[in-house]
Order: sequence, then C-alpha cells, then structure tokens
Amino acid sequence: MAGPRNPANSKLFTDSQIAVELKPGIRALPIVHGSVECTLLTRRLFLQSPPSQLVLELPDIFSSALHRALPFADSLPVLTLEPPTYPPVHFIMEPLEPIVEAARSAHEASIPIHCADRLIEGIYAWSEDRFPDTYSLHELTLAVIYDMYKSQQGQRTPGNLRMQFADFVDYIREISMAERIRSLAHFQNPDSDWILIVCGIKHLPSIERLLSLNSDAFAAEKAEAETALSAAGLPSLEYAEEEHPMKEESADKEPLEELLDWNDRMAAEGEEVEIHILSRKHPEVLTQPGYYNTAWNLARRNPRAMTGFDRIRLQRQVYRETRHRYERESSEVFPPQREKIFFQFARNWAFQNQKLLPDTYQLVLSARAFGNDNFARIFHDILMFLPEPGPTPFKEKEITLDDLFRHHKMIRFRLKRKLKRRVPPPNITRNIQREKYPGQWRDLWDGSGICSYPPEDVVLEDFGKYLQKRAKAIMKSREEKIQEFSSSLLDGIDYRETIRNYHSGKIFVRDQHNKAIDAGSVVIVFDEDEAAHPWQVVWWGEHHQESDMAFYSTFPGDQVVGPGICRCVYGGLMLTFPPGRIHDIWNDPQYDRFDKPADRLLLAALEYNTRNAVVHLAHKPPAPYMTQLANRLGQKIVHIPISTVNPVVLGRVRRFHVLSGKEKRDGADGYIW
Repeated sequence: MAGPRNPANSKLFTDSQIAVELKPGIRALPIVHGSVECTLLTRRLFLQSPPSQLVLELPDIFSSALHRALPFADSLPVLTLEPPTYPPVHFIMEPLEPIVEAARSAHEASIPIHCADRLIEGIYAWSEDRFPDTYSLHELTLAVIYDMYKSQQGQRTPGNLRMQFADFVDYIREISMAERIRSLAHFQNPDSDWILIVCGIKHLPSIERLLSLNSDAFAAEKAEAETALSAAGLPSLEYAEEEHPMKEESADKEPLEELLDWNDRMAAEGEEVEIHILSRKHPEVLTQPGYYNTAWNLARRNPRAMTGFDRIRLQRQVYRETRHRYERESSEVFPPQREKIFFQFARNWAFQNQKLLPDTYQLVLSARAFGNDNFARIFHDILMFLPEPGPTPFKEKEITLDDLFRHHKMIRFRLKRKLKRRVPPPNITRNIQREKYPGQWRDLWDGSGICSYPPEDVVLEDFGKYLQKRAKAIMKSREEKIQEFSSSLLDGIDYRETIRNYHSGKIFVRDQHNKAIDAGSVVIVFDEDEAAHPWQVVWWGEHHQESDMAFYSTFPGDQVVGPGICRCVYGGLMLTFPPGRIHDIWNDPQYDRFDKPADRLLLAALEYNTRNAVVHLAHKPPAPYMTQLANRLGQKIVHIPISTVNPVVLGRVRRFHVLSGKEKRDGADGYIW
C-alpha cells in the first residue's frame, strides 16, 4: 500500500471552491455518510468561509435534541425516538459523520441550524448504496464527483420515479427539504448571506431540480406528492415547530447545570426524542473505527493537524501500536518486513470490493492472517477503542448493530491457550485471567526457588537438535566435491549436475570426505546488548534428557504475567549435553578477559563440548580470535545466520517464563500463551 499522500498535492486541501453552488445564495455539500474525507471538507469549509445558515439532512423532530446534545459531542451522544407504533430510531452523533461535523462547527460559530428532513412512518435510515470510495477526493474535487454521479443517476421526478417504496420515501423527503430551503432563502439577502445544505449525494440532484422550479411549478409538484401520500395513508407534509433549548432565564447557569434542568423539564413535558451517551461495549456500531473518531476529536481543533489526518496514516499507526503491544505482551518478535505485505494484501482485497482502502472487517481479518488470533485481538481492541465519556447529564445507552438494522459479520478470536485435558472438558472463558488489583501478582513473587516452565524446555531442546542437524548438513556440503567422471564412480553419480550438463554428454560423480563432523554444544545470540539483558544465570538440567544452559536475559520482575510467573526474553544462551557439568561461567575469573556475554557463551560451549563442532546462531559470525581458539582446541564453529531461521520460531524460543517454585507449574497453563 502506498504511503499517505502529501497534503500539498491533495485536492482535499487545495480546492478553493468546496461547496457546490445550486443557485445564488444557496450552496451544498453532497456528502457520503460516514466518509472521513467528506468530514474533512466540511470542517475546512466552516474554517475558511462559514455560511449564514445551515440546513441538515436530519428529521425536524430531532432539532431540539440536537441543540442540547451538541455541547457534549465528544462523548458520542445518541438521539433516540421511540414511537409506539414502529421500532425506535437511533441517530448516533459520530464525530466522523459529515452531518454531525457540520452541526458542531455551526454550533461553535453560533450559526443557525435547521433540520429539514422528515420521518415517514418510522422509516429513516441512510441508504447503504454503493458509492465510489471517497478517498478519491485526494485526486478529484467534490464538484467533479457530484457531476459524475448526477450524470449517471439522474433526478427523481414524478414521471421517472420507479414504483418502489424506498424511492418514493426519498422523493417525499427531498420535497420536504426543498420546501424548507425555499422558505429560508425567501428571507435572506443572496448578495451577502448564503445557505449551506449538507445532505447525501443521492438526494442533491432532486433537491437542485426542485429549487430551480418557480413557485407555481413547485406547488403543483407538492400537491401531486400530497395526493400520493394520502393514497398511501401517510401524514401530510408538515414541520415540527423548532424551539431552541436554551432559555433566557437560565443564561446565568453553568452549561452542565442548565442542561440538567432542561432534561428535567423535557421529561416532565413528555419529550419524544431522548438523549443518551453511546455505551463503549459495542463500538462496532460506528461507521468509522473508534480510533479514527478519537483522533478526529483532537485533530479538528488544530487546522494544522487536519492536513495530516489521513486514513492510510491512521491504519499504519494502529498496526504499529498493535505490533509494539503484541511484542510487549508475548515477547515474540513480529518481523517489521511483514507490515508492507500486510497492507498490500488488505489493499488488494479492497480493490476486489471496488474500494480504494480496506474497511474495519478486512483489516482485522488481515491481522489474523498475517499474525495470529492474539495479534488480531490486540489489533481489534486498538482499532475500536473509545475513551470514556467526560462529564455529561445523559445516561449511557447500549446499542447493537441489530438495533440499527445493519448487516454485520462475526469474527471469533481463538486465543492461544494451553489447557490440561480433564473430564469433563474445561469451561472456556472469554478473557485471559487478569489481576484483581494492580500489583497483585507481583506481591506473590519472592524470587526464591525459581524454575523453568517444562513445555518451553521441550521447545528449546527440540530447537537445539534442529540446529545440530542443520550444522551437520552444512559441514557435509562443504566437504563434498563434484567432479567429472574419469575412472571411478567414487561415492556415486551426481544426477543433478549430470542432468545440468546433459548437452555436453559428460557424467559427474560425488566425492565425499567424511571427517566424522558432529555438532555438540549450541550457542544462540539474539541480541548482544548486555544493558538490556542484565540477568546472567546458569541452569542445570533436571534429568538426563535436558541440557545444561547458561544465558543472559531480562530480569524476571520486569514483566509479571501471573501469580509467581514472570516472562523474560533471552539475549543469548548456550546449551551443552550431558547435564550436570557446567559451572558458573559468569563469575569465573578465567573468563574475565572476555567482556562480551556472547563471547563467554561461545567459550563455555567450546570448553564443555563433547563433540568436534559448535553451532553458532547469531546475526554475525564469531570474532576471528574465537575461531582461532576453536582451531587450537581441535573444534570447528559452524555459523548459521539468524536471518535464515523462521522468525516466528525464533520468537517462541526467545520468550521464556520463570516460576517462583515447582508448585506453580500446575496452574501456569492459564497464564502463559
């Protein structure tokens, strides 16, 4: 995926004419609901050239509640209408909704706000029709996109209106909005004042046509719509009387106290529209992720920060925060090279759905595909995070996607766990066990009688055996020679080289010089930084199948993950077999001339090696003086670049856990993943 665009070259920030002029004194913003780019344009328009009046695509019945909720827009208010005859209607004041941003900007600038839409039998929902991805506004202006849409979709007229109820409802709503705009324009001076209309792009062509009609033609079309409404048994075109919620007698009160009094009065009078605060339990009801909305609440206050507000940049920030948290929680290294492939995959998936950028569902599934379920869970938590609301007079309301009648897909995170098999099967809990209070597990750590976690010992021993086999294969390939057949087949025909030179008609044979090379001790150096890994320990094998080990790592108390369970990260380690022979190499005076911990490990591997080769896995080969020392001892050091090993396997090997006693091993499975 390409990086974020340069704001200096983006139409989103260089277009001087943002709104579309419908007629003198009336301009419009044809928006796509829930669009980040349309929200940016809306905010920029109010900062550059604010209008005299604002008309919104909102039902007029929401007008009073909207004015009361705007001072607390950062807390995500929800306007709910619960009529007795049809399901409740919820309007979530999402910060990245252009309608909400227009209302917030107008409220801050003391610009009159008019809600011109209307409800028809409780059917009020912004259509989920497919529109071009609004990220194209970085290349095209809003006027160009509107002209392209208008030329393809056309306008709704009584003659070409299809006999579908949804189209009929939209047509009636457009007549209602056009009538309100015409009445507002009748009392203003078009030379000095102008009205801004913020509505969906699919409504604006019809509204533009209705505004161009003269009074008689518009009255005739409205009468025809009234007849159709009566035939359908629906109420006539009427508007609720707007009333500003702020009374003159409460001007000397604080805003919070004033709204509390207003809520009490509205409850006593039976106000239909209720105001709540969106519960943080279901952040998926927002059109844009909570991370984006939270970032926008901060960026909209600073015009300079708005130029850097880009969806690609936000996606990369979420990914990198996820990677850092995942590495901190699991101590597994997540390769940074995977970021590029991750976003390429997500971008190509979005292209297949005719979008320029992936949506939330695609990002979370991509995180699970390129990481694991634990990585995807952290990615989801960061992407959907919403801060707790500030002081507000409204109560929280829990809203789900079913309440909004939206299509949705379920994602299940199968978190990594190691549960002992029991009869009956164990109960599956939703969350990993947590501390009852901060520092609870640290209080149970005394640092005495420490021991390892046996499943991780098995993984480490198996990895050491794998490195030994690989070192033997490397040494074998170095001692093998391929030559042309002359008088003897030696160790057999090399078919690969013979086929490669088939055109010459020659036969090649293998000459192997077996020198009984066998790998013994294993040295693994992940990081030579001694300051970051100050804990230097020697561990002896508990039984005859385990190796002795010397290592340097992080301190056990740095990351406590359970009662008496600490997570550490190796800086380097050395394995030698058989067990019970190694001494404390970290305090041995004979090792003092070796300052680096990695060199001490390699020297100990040579000293305690029972075979003739030592495996050395590290970023760079050992120092020349260590190679010379190995030759004097009659041994070889087989270096394997650490970049040639699977990074996922390296992450599992590098992370290990220290228990405060063997009695902790029975319950450690519930805290280690």
